[in-house]
Amino acid sequence: MKKGMLKRARLLLFFVFPFLGFGVGTAFSQTPEYATFTGGLSGSGEFTCSEMPGFTYAVTGDTAPGDTSVPGPAQVVDNNGGGMEVVFGQADAQQNIEVEVAGYGGGNGGGIGDPITNTVTTTLDFDSPTPPNSLAFLVADIEQDQVTICAFDSDGAPVSAAVINTWFQASFDADNSDATSTPPTWEAATSTLVGEFGAGGVKQTNYVADLTDNEAGAAWFRVNIAITKIEFKFQAMGVNPDDPSYHLFVATTCEEPTCMDLLNDPLICDYIIDNPNSAIAQADCDNGGISNLIECQTGEDPSDPSDDCMALMDAGLDICTILANDPNNGLATQDCDNGGVDNLTECNANQDPKDPTDDFPCPSPNCADIIIKN
Repeated sequence: MKKGMLKRARLLLFFVFPFLGFGVGTAFSQTPEYATFTGGLSGSGEFTCSEMPGFTYAVTGDTAPGDTSVPGPAQVVDNNGGGMEVVFGQADAQQNIEVEVAGYGGGNGGGIGDPITNTVTTTLDFDSPTPPNSLAFLVADIEQDQVTICAFDSDGAPVSAAVINTWFQASFDADNSDATSTPPTWEAATSTLVGEFGAGGVKQTNYVADLTDNEAGAAWFRVNIAITKIEFKFQAMGVNPDDPSYHLFVATTCEEPTCMDLLNDPLICDYIIDNPNSAIAQADCDNGGISNLIECQTGEDPSDPSDDCMALMDAGLDICTILANDPNNGLATQDCDNGGVDNLTECNANQDPKDPTDDFPCPSPNCADIIIKN
Protein backbone atom coordinates (compact mmCIF):
# COMPACT_ATOMS: atom_id res chain seq x y z
CA MET A 1 0.00 0.00 0.00
CA LYS A 2 1.23 3.51 -0.83
CA LYS A 3 2.24 5.49 2.21
CA GLY A 4 0.03 8.27 0.86
CA MET A 5 -2.95 5.93 1.18
CA LEU A 6 -2.29 5.58 4.90
CA LYS A 7 -2.23 9.34 5.25
CA ARG A 8 -5.52 9.66 3.42
CA ALA A 9 -7.14 7.27 5.85
CA ARG A 10 -6.20 9.63 8.66
CA LEU A 11 -7.07 12.84 6.82
CA LEU A 12 -9.27 15.24 8.81
CA LEU A 13 -11.98 16.86 6.71
CA PHE A 14 -11.91 20.16 8.60
CA PHE A 15 -8.26 20.50 7.67
CA VAL A 16 -8.69 19.73 4.01
CA PHE A 17 -11.83 21.55 2.98
CA PRO A 18 -10.34 25.07 3.10
CA PHE A 19 -7.85 24.05 0.41
CA LEU A 20 -10.15 22.23 -1.98
CA GLY A 21 -11.45 24.01 -5.04
CA PHE A 22 -8.56 26.41 -5.57
CA GLY A 23 -6.84 24.03 -7.99
CA VAL A 24 -9.58 22.16 -9.85
CA GLY A 25 -12.88 22.93 -8.20
CA THR A 26 -15.22 22.38 -11.11
CA ALA A 27 -15.48 19.70 -13.78
CA PHE A 28 -13.70 20.09 -17.10
CA SER A 29 -16.27 18.95 -19.65
CA GLN A 30 -16.83 18.63 -23.35
CA THR A 31 -19.91 17.44 -25.24
CA PRO A 32 -21.12 14.08 -23.90
CA GLU A 33 -20.82 11.21 -26.34
CA TYR A 34 -21.39 7.50 -26.88
CA ALA A 35 -18.60 5.02 -27.53
CA THR A 36 -17.94 3.71 -31.02
CA PHE A 37 -16.80 0.15 -31.64
CA THR A 38 -14.39 -1.57 -34.01
CA GLY A 39 -14.26 -5.35 -34.32
CA GLY A 40 -16.45 -8.45 -34.06
CA LEU A 41 -16.76 -10.64 -30.98
CA SER A 42 -13.67 -8.82 -29.72
CA GLY A 43 -12.29 -5.44 -30.57
CA SER A 44 -12.02 -1.92 -29.21
CA GLY A 45 -14.21 0.95 -28.15
CA GLU A 46 -13.25 4.59 -28.06
CA PHE A 47 -14.35 8.14 -27.37
CA THR A 48 -13.16 11.27 -29.13
CA CYS A 49 -12.60 13.21 -25.88
CA SER A 50 -9.30 12.70 -24.10
CA GLU A 51 -10.82 12.65 -20.61
CA MET A 52 -12.31 9.15 -21.00
CA PRO A 53 -9.93 6.27 -21.81
CA GLY A 54 -10.73 3.83 -24.58
CA PHE A 55 -11.22 0.14 -23.94
CA THR A 56 -10.98 -3.31 -25.43
CA TYR A 57 -14.01 -5.57 -25.34
CA ALA A 58 -14.66 -9.29 -25.69
CA VAL A 59 -17.91 -11.24 -26.02
CA THR A 60 -17.34 -14.80 -24.80
CA GLY A 61 -19.38 -17.85 -23.81
CA ASP A 62 -22.53 -19.42 -25.21
CA THR A 63 -23.28 -16.92 -27.96
CA ALA A 64 -25.99 -17.43 -30.57
CA PRO A 65 -24.86 -16.08 -33.95
CA GLY A 66 -28.22 -14.70 -35.10
CA ASP A 67 -28.31 -11.56 -32.95
CA THR A 68 -24.74 -11.21 -31.74
CA SER A 69 -23.06 -8.34 -33.56
CA VAL A 70 -20.76 -5.38 -32.98
CA PRO A 71 -21.70 -2.70 -33.73
CA GLY A 72 -25.24 -3.83 -33.12
CA PRO A 73 -28.21 -2.51 -35.12
CA ALA A 74 -30.12 0.59 -34.08
CA GLN A 75 -32.28 0.07 -31.00
CA VAL A 76 -35.34 2.14 -30.11
CA VAL A 77 -34.81 4.07 -26.85
CA ASP A 78 -37.94 6.00 -25.85
CA ASN A 79 -38.91 7.90 -22.70
CA ASN A 80 -35.65 9.87 -22.65
CA GLY A 81 -33.80 6.66 -21.89
CA GLY A 82 -35.16 6.82 -18.36
CA GLY A 83 -33.30 10.11 -18.02
CA MET A 84 -30.02 9.04 -19.60
CA GLU A 85 -30.67 10.79 -22.92
CA VAL A 86 -31.21 14.08 -21.08
CA VAL A 87 -27.54 13.91 -20.04
CA PHE A 88 -25.88 12.06 -22.92
CA GLY A 89 -28.10 12.76 -25.92
CA GLN A 90 -30.19 10.42 -28.08
CA ALA A 91 -29.13 6.78 -27.95
CA ASP A 92 -31.40 5.39 -30.69
CA ALA A 93 -28.93 5.58 -33.55
CA GLN A 94 -25.75 5.15 -31.51
CA GLN A 95 -23.43 2.20 -31.89
CA ASN A 96 -23.89 -0.60 -29.38
CA ILE A 97 -22.99 -4.19 -28.61
CA GLU A 98 -25.82 -6.65 -29.32
CA VAL A 99 -25.56 -10.05 -27.65
CA GLU A 100 -27.73 -13.17 -27.96
CA VAL A 101 -27.32 -16.20 -25.71
CA ALA A 102 -27.88 -19.70 -27.04
CA GLY A 103 -31.21 -21.33 -26.17
CA TYR A 104 -31.43 -24.28 -23.83
CA GLY A 105 -33.47 -27.51 -23.72
CA GLY A 106 -35.56 -29.53 -26.11
CA GLY A 107 -39.25 -29.84 -26.92
CA ASN A 108 -42.06 -31.10 -24.72
CA GLY A 109 -40.84 -29.16 -21.72
CA GLY A 110 -37.37 -30.68 -21.69
CA GLY A 111 -34.86 -28.76 -19.62
CA ILE A 112 -37.39 -27.00 -17.38
CA GLY A 113 -36.04 -26.93 -13.82
CA ASP A 114 -32.42 -27.44 -14.86
CA PRO A 115 -29.84 -24.96 -13.49
CA ILE A 116 -29.22 -22.03 -15.82
CA THR A 117 -25.89 -22.66 -17.50
CA ASN A 118 -25.72 -20.84 -20.83
CA THR A 119 -24.03 -17.50 -20.25
CA VAL A 120 -22.51 -14.85 -22.49
CA THR A 121 -20.07 -12.46 -20.82
CA THR A 122 -19.27 -9.08 -22.35
CA THR A 123 -16.10 -7.60 -20.81
CA LEU A 124 -14.86 -4.03 -21.19
CA ASP A 125 -11.19 -3.48 -20.19
CA PHE A 126 -10.34 0.21 -19.97
CA ASP A 127 -6.90 1.45 -21.00
CA SER A 128 -6.63 3.37 -17.70
CA PRO A 129 -8.94 4.07 -14.73
CA THR A 130 -12.10 5.92 -15.73
CA PRO A 131 -12.90 9.28 -14.12
CA PRO A 132 -15.66 8.95 -11.51
CA ASN A 133 -19.13 10.18 -12.51
CA SER A 134 -18.15 10.36 -16.18
CA LEU A 135 -19.00 6.84 -17.40
CA ALA A 136 -22.54 5.55 -17.99
CA PHE A 137 -24.12 2.57 -19.71
CA LEU A 138 -27.56 1.48 -20.84
CA VAL A 139 -28.87 -2.05 -21.35
CA ALA A 140 -31.96 -2.36 -23.53
CA ASP A 141 -34.25 -5.14 -24.77
CA ILE A 142 -34.26 -7.09 -21.50
CA GLU A 143 -37.22 -9.42 -21.89
CA GLN A 144 -37.04 -13.10 -20.84
CA ASP A 145 -33.43 -12.73 -19.84
CA GLN A 146 -31.21 -11.30 -17.09
CA VAL A 147 -27.84 -9.57 -16.93
CA THR A 148 -25.55 -9.51 -13.90
CA ILE A 149 -23.06 -6.63 -13.60
CA CYS A 150 -19.56 -7.05 -12.13
CA ALA A 151 -16.80 -4.45 -12.00
CA PHE A 152 -13.26 -3.85 -10.77
CA ASP A 153 -11.96 -0.62 -9.26
CA SER A 154 -8.83 1.30 -10.19
CA ASP A 155 -6.70 -1.08 -8.12
CA GLY A 156 -8.23 -4.11 -9.82
CA ALA A 157 -10.27 -5.12 -6.76
CA PRO A 158 -13.89 -6.31 -7.20
CA VAL A 159 -16.52 -3.62 -6.66
CA SER A 160 -19.16 -4.57 -4.08
CA ALA A 161 -22.82 -5.05 -4.92
CA ALA A 162 -23.60 -2.18 -2.54
CA VAL A 163 -21.49 0.22 -4.62
CA ILE A 164 -22.84 -1.07 -7.95
CA ASN A 165 -26.34 -0.48 -6.59
CA THR A 166 -25.53 3.24 -6.31
CA TRP A 167 -24.91 3.25 -10.07
CA PHE A 168 -28.48 2.22 -10.90
CA GLN A 169 -30.49 5.21 -12.13
CA ALA A 170 -33.78 3.93 -13.55
CA SER A 171 -35.50 1.10 -15.39
CA PHE A 172 -38.01 2.03 -18.09
CA ASP A 173 -39.92 0.98 -21.20
CA ALA A 174 -37.65 1.67 -24.18
CA ASP A 175 -40.36 1.26 -26.84
CA ASN A 176 -43.62 3.18 -26.54
CA SER A 177 -45.06 1.33 -29.55
CA ASP A 178 -45.03 -1.98 -27.68
CA ALA A 179 -47.93 -2.07 -25.24
CA THR A 180 -46.64 -5.31 -23.68
CA SER A 181 -43.28 -3.88 -22.63
CA THR A 182 -42.71 -3.23 -18.93
CA PRO A 183 -39.57 -2.09 -17.09
CA PRO A 184 -37.22 -4.83 -15.90
CA THR A 185 -36.49 -5.36 -12.21
CA TRP A 186 -33.18 -4.37 -10.61
CA GLU A 187 -32.07 -6.74 -7.83
CA ALA A 188 -29.49 -4.83 -5.81
CA ALA A 189 -28.24 -7.76 -3.74
CA THR A 190 -27.05 -9.66 -6.83
CA SER A 191 -26.38 -6.67 -9.14
CA THR A 192 -28.76 -8.24 -11.66
CA LEU A 193 -31.27 -6.67 -14.04
CA VAL A 194 -34.09 -9.15 -14.66
CA GLY A 195 -36.86 -9.13 -17.29
CA GLU A 196 -39.97 -11.26 -16.99
CA PHE A 197 -39.41 -13.87 -14.30
CA GLY A 198 -41.18 -16.68 -12.54
CA ALA A 199 -41.18 -18.03 -9.02
CA GLY A 200 -38.16 -18.36 -6.74
CA GLY A 201 -36.98 -14.80 -6.30
CA VAL A 202 -36.00 -12.19 -8.87
CA LYS A 203 -32.70 -13.44 -10.25
CA GLN A 204 -33.43 -16.85 -11.71
CA THR A 205 -31.22 -19.91 -11.14
CA ASN A 206 -33.30 -22.54 -12.96
CA TYR A 207 -34.82 -22.63 -16.42
CA VAL A 208 -38.58 -22.20 -16.67
CA ALA A 209 -41.04 -22.56 -19.53
CA ASP A 210 -40.79 -19.95 -22.29
CA LEU A 211 -41.69 -16.57 -20.77
CA THR A 212 -43.67 -13.58 -21.97
CA ASP A 213 -41.73 -11.49 -24.48
CA ASN A 214 -41.19 -8.20 -22.65
CA GLU A 215 -39.26 -6.91 -25.70
CA ALA A 216 -38.06 -3.43 -24.77
CA GLY A 217 -37.39 -3.25 -21.05
CA ALA A 218 -34.26 -1.22 -20.28
CA ALA A 219 -32.23 0.43 -17.51
CA TRP A 220 -29.30 2.79 -17.25
CA PHE A 221 -26.45 3.21 -14.80
CA ARG A 222 -23.89 5.90 -13.95
CA VAL A 223 -20.52 4.82 -12.56
CA ASN A 224 -19.52 7.07 -9.65
CA ILE A 225 -16.05 5.63 -8.96
CA ALA A 226 -12.93 5.00 -11.01
CA ILE A 227 -12.97 1.52 -12.58
CA THR A 228 -10.68 -0.47 -14.84
CA LYS A 229 -13.01 -3.27 -15.95
CA ILE A 230 -16.72 -4.09 -16.13
CA GLU A 231 -18.45 -7.36 -17.03
CA PHE A 232 -22.02 -8.09 -18.15
CA LYS A 233 -23.04 -11.72 -17.60
CA PHE A 234 -26.11 -12.40 -19.74
CA GLN A 235 -28.48 -15.38 -19.44
CA ALA A 236 -31.83 -16.49 -20.84
CA MET A 237 -34.31 -17.70 -18.24
CA GLY A 238 -36.76 -19.65 -20.42
CA VAL A 239 -36.25 -22.95 -22.23
CA ASN A 240 -35.67 -22.33 -25.95
CA PRO A 241 -36.46 -18.62 -25.55
CA ASP A 242 -37.82 -16.70 -28.51
CA ASP A 243 -35.17 -13.98 -28.91
CA PRO A 244 -32.93 -13.62 -25.84
CA SER A 245 -30.73 -10.71 -26.88
CA TYR A 246 -29.92 -7.28 -25.48
CA HIS A 247 -28.13 -4.08 -26.51
CA LEU A 248 -25.35 -2.39 -24.52
CA PHE A 249 -24.65 1.33 -24.97
CA VAL A 250 -21.63 3.00 -23.31
CA ALA A 251 -21.42 6.78 -22.85
CA THR A 252 -19.34 9.49 -21.17
CA THR A 253 -19.80 13.09 -20.12
CA CYS A 254 -16.12 13.68 -20.95
CA GLU A 255 -15.50 15.06 -17.46
CA GLU A 256 -12.22 14.90 -15.59
CA PRO A 257 -12.06 14.23 -11.86
CA THR A 258 -12.25 17.27 -9.58
CA CYS A 259 -10.51 18.10 -6.32
CA MET A 260 -13.61 17.00 -4.46
CA ASP A 261 -13.53 13.67 -6.33
CA LEU A 262 -9.92 13.30 -5.24
CA LEU A 263 -10.86 13.86 -1.61
CA ASN A 264 -13.71 11.35 -1.78
CA ASP A 265 -11.79 8.69 -3.70
CA PRO A 266 -7.99 8.69 -3.17
CA LEU A 267 -7.67 5.96 -5.83
CA ILE A 268 -8.05 8.76 -8.39
CA CYS A 269 -4.27 8.99 -7.97
CA ASP A 270 -4.20 5.98 -10.30
CA TYR A 271 -6.07 8.00 -12.93
CA ILE A 272 -3.70 10.94 -12.42
CA ILE A 273 -0.57 8.80 -12.84
CA ASP A 274 -1.98 7.21 -16.00
CA ASN A 275 -3.01 10.63 -17.39
CA PRO A 276 -0.05 12.89 -16.49
CA ASN A 277 -1.01 15.66 -18.92
CA SER A 278 -4.59 16.00 -17.70
CA ALA A 279 -5.78 19.14 -15.92
CA ILE A 280 -6.31 17.30 -12.63
CA ALA A 281 -2.76 15.89 -12.79
CA GLN A 282 -1.18 19.30 -13.31
CA ALA A 283 -3.38 21.02 -10.71
CA ASP A 284 -2.44 21.48 -7.04
CA CYS A 285 -5.61 20.61 -5.12
CA ASP A 286 -4.20 21.30 -1.66
CA ASN A 287 -2.36 24.50 -2.69
CA GLY A 288 0.75 23.14 -1.01
CA GLY A 289 2.95 24.05 -3.96
CA ILE A 290 3.43 20.65 -5.63
CA SER A 291 1.22 19.27 -8.40
CA ASN A 292 -1.17 16.41 -7.80
CA LEU A 293 0.83 14.32 -10.26
CA ILE A 294 4.11 14.61 -8.33
CA GLU A 295 2.39 13.96 -5.01
CA CYS A 296 0.70 10.85 -6.42
CA GLN A 297 3.94 9.63 -7.99
CA THR A 298 5.87 10.00 -4.72
CA GLY A 299 3.12 8.41 -2.63
CA GLU A 300 2.13 11.61 -0.82
CA ASP A 301 -1.39 12.96 -0.37
CA PRO A 302 -2.53 15.58 -2.94
CA SER A 303 -5.28 16.67 -0.53
CA ASP A 304 -2.86 17.50 2.32
CA PRO A 305 -0.56 20.56 1.97
CA SER A 306 1.62 19.53 4.92
CA ASP A 307 3.42 16.82 2.92
CA ASP A 308 4.30 18.87 -0.17
CA CYS A 309 7.84 19.43 1.15
CA MET A 310 8.28 15.67 1.37
CA ALA A 311 6.93 15.21 -2.16
CA LEU A 312 9.33 17.86 -3.44
CA MET A 313 12.32 16.20 -1.79
CA ASP A 314 11.27 12.73 -2.91
CA ALA A 315 11.04 14.02 -6.48
CA GLY A 316 14.45 15.74 -6.28
CA LEU A 317 13.09 19.18 -7.15
CA ASP A 318 14.77 22.50 -6.27
CA ILE A 319 12.67 24.77 -4.06
CA CYS A 320 14.42 27.98 -5.01
CA THR A 321 13.99 27.34 -8.74
CA ILE A 322 10.27 26.81 -8.19
CA LEU A 323 9.95 30.00 -6.13
CA ALA A 324 12.01 32.05 -8.58
CA ASN A 325 9.42 31.21 -11.24
CA ASP A 326 6.46 31.62 -8.88
CA PRO A 327 7.04 33.57 -5.63
CA ASN A 328 3.37 32.98 -4.73
CA ASN A 329 3.73 29.21 -4.82
CA GLY A 330 2.35 27.43 -1.76
CA LEU A 331 5.89 26.43 -0.79
CA ALA A 332 6.89 30.06 -0.23
CA THR A 333 5.48 30.31 3.27
CA GLN A 334 6.42 26.78 4.30
CA ASP A 335 9.61 25.86 6.14
CA CYS A 336 10.75 22.64 4.50
CA ASP A 337 13.82 22.18 6.72
CA ASN A 338 11.98 23.16 9.93
CA GLY A 339 14.84 25.54 10.72
CA GLY A 340 12.58 28.44 11.65
CA VAL A 341 12.75 30.51 8.43
CA ASP A 342 10.32 30.16 5.53
CA ASN A 343 11.51 28.85 2.16
CA LEU A 344 11.11 32.12 0.24
CA THR A 345 13.15 34.08 2.78
CA GLU A 346 15.94 31.51 2.65
CA CYS A 347 15.99 31.50 -1.14
CA ASN A 348 16.10 35.30 -1.29
CA ALA A 349 19.03 35.22 1.14
CA ASN A 350 20.85 32.61 -0.99
CA GLN A 351 20.49 30.06 1.78
CA ASP A 352 19.44 26.42 1.49
CA PRO A 353 15.76 25.82 2.39
CA LYS A 354 16.57 22.12 2.80
CA ASP A 355 19.26 22.73 5.45
CA PRO A 356 18.14 23.86 8.93
CA THR A 357 21.69 24.74 10.06
CA ASP A 358 21.83 27.91 7.96
CA ASP A 359 18.55 29.42 9.14
CA PHE A 360 20.34 31.56 11.83
CA PRO A 361 21.83 34.11 11.77
CA CYS A 362 19.34 35.30 9.19
CA PRO A 363 19.46 38.59 7.24
CA SER A 364 15.69 38.85 6.93
CA PRO A 365 13.01 40.86 8.74
CA ASN A 366 11.81 37.56 10.18
CA CYS A 367 14.91 37.55 12.39
CA ALA A 368 14.74 41.16 13.58
CA ASP A 369 13.53 40.27 17.06
CA ILE A 370 15.96 37.38 17.55
CA ILE A 371 19.10 38.03 19.59
CA ILE A 372 22.06 36.09 18.26
CA LYS A 373 24.51 35.15 21.00
CA ASN A 374 28.24 34.73 20.31
